[in-house]
Amino acid sequence: MTRFLLYNLTLPAEEETSYIGVWRQRRLNYLKYHRKVLYYNLLTSGKLHSLLADTEEQAQQLFSRLVKQYTENEGVTEQLKAPDQMKWIQKMNNISN
Repeated sequence: MTRFLLYNLTLPAEEETSYIGVWRQRRLNYLKYHRKVLYYNLLTSGKLHSLLADTEEQAQQLFSRLVKQYTENEGVTEQLKAPDQMKWIQKMNNISN
């Protein structure tokens, strides 16, 4: 009869945020299914959640910067919002999408 000694391993404590955005989920799925070794290395070292939080923050900053650039290029300003609010909403939705 063979006996195995199993250790009680625990992951290092890591700060986990309650907000999980779309970019964070996409990065997590990519790492889980396409970069398994990197995923497990980050998970066991306690760096996974900080990497995902950084990814989410960078993606949100890029999205905000792009929306601002597109609104400037399209001429969508607060002056357009006052006379025709629905047109302003339509243009902002188009930019966001």
